[in-house]
Amino acid sequence: MIRLPSGGRRSVRARSAVAAAAAAAVVLVGGGLWARHLVGQQQLEAGLQSAVRQANAMGLAVVSHPGRGALELQQSFYPDVTFEVVDTHGALLTGSSDLEPYRTGGRAVMPPADPLPATTVMDVPETYASVRLADRPGRNPLDGRTVTGVRVLVDQADYSVPPGPDGITAAPIAVYVVVTPLAAERAVATADRVLLLAVPLAVALVALVAWLAARRALRPVEAIRARTAEVTASRLSDRVAVPATGDEIAALAVTINAMLERLERADRAQRRMVSDAAHELRSPLASLRAGLEVALAYPDRTDWPAAAASAVAQAQRLTTLADDLLLLARLDAGTARPQPETEVELVALLTRIAAETVTRDGVTVTCREHPPVRVRLGRSAIERIMRNLLDNAVRHAGGRVEIGVGVSPAGSGRIRLRVEVEDDGPGIAPADRERIFDRFTRLDAARDRDAGGTGLGLSLARELAAQLDGTLRVADRPLPGTTLELTVTAAVA
Repeated sequence: MIRLPSGGRRSVRARSAVAAAAAAAVVLVGGGLWARHLVGQQQLEAGLQSAVRQANAMGLAVVSHPGRGALELQQSFYPDVTFEVVDTHGALLTGSSDLEPYRTGGRAVMPPADPLPATTVMDVPETYASVRLADRPGRNPLDGRTVTGVRVLVDQADYSVPPGPDGITAAPIAVYVVVTPLAAERAVATADRVLLLAVPLAVALVALVAWLAARRALRPVEAIRARTAEVTASRLSDRVAVPATGDEIAALAVTINAMLERLERADRAQRRMVSDAAHELRSPLASLRAGLEVALAYPDRTDWPAAAASAVAQAQRLTTLADDLLLLARLDAGTARPQPETEVELVALLTRIAAETVTRDGVTVTCREHPPVRVRLGRSAIERIMRNLLDNAVRHAGGRVEIGVGVSPAGSGRIRLRVEVEDDGPGIAPADRERIFDRFTRLDAARDRDAGGTGLGLSLARELAAQLDGTLRVADRPLPGTTLELTVTAAVA
């Protein structure tokens, strides 16, 4: 039974939702703060622009109606405007009541009028002045706040200030329209209320959409997981459904199916190998047991030296099979130790192996003449490969087995060696030239297990060649006869 790891980890759906919500929160909070600042700035700029228009209008009204006071004009045109009219000494000539709590001794809150002479209001551009009001906590919303006044200068002969000895002032004056931060703060407060409601809802919506999207996207993955969990050693032929989306999940399903196919092939090969190994072991064990039982049943008529020799031969066959199986298992597991490279005179080595090869009657094994070839390679691996190839060739040869050597440059101080083992037997059909390297494979002409090898020689030889970064194949040559070609590269000694 498959157990999922438990460590308090959230599901992919939950992690996706949290990640999306976090990203959305960062974006929305950042955007909200920027929008909040923008709303405040725009409101303040709008207030200043409106104040500019109002100040110019009031200044023009003063010029056009010198007999009317600014307070009367303010009440007629802009009843909600905060304003002050100030002379050059800072004295308040008139003003709205909003700023009355911050005036002392008849002095205006805003700075004095510019002492420079003025002609008409149209000739002097408006200017700005900022003043921090007195801090009176809890009494007025403007306590401790900074206000900005838009100032317009008015010619001293154009303004009427009652009462006075002649009803006319003799000094330049400034008309201030004051902009407070309260309107901007109210706009920001409204934006805050909207953001406090909208941002959490938007984050929750993004998280929900991400969770639903992840659930929908992972639904095929869950189906693949459930189907894969049902696969057992006895049901390796099962496959997972491949979604028609053509995306990464479909690629995952294809990969899992390919893995299951490889496992199925490996399982079949393993079962076949176990079955074949059992048959291979049964034959020598049966022969050994039968020979010993006959010898024990008829001890007086038994040729004991011959019986012992037969038992030793069968035991040797069992030992060879066990050694081959063990080496193949190590090669499959990747635990076989790499062959140490030693200096070898290849032609002399092949000649010696040919001379030591056990042959049957009428079969000769020779090595063609070739100049000496001194290289560095795994000596024991080459010997094992060549003995397996020669044993196979002797079993199938009509009367002749020859070894040939070819050399070609491979660059960087290395050469490519091509060793050929050629026999004059019936040959191997093209369709079987790869199959003979499968384990325990015997072609129809060599099915008898008692006739020779274990069926592992060529397979083991190819595995050893691969360990040397070489290749072993059946040369593409016409029948009859077979040529096995070993190709490896080696450093020149």
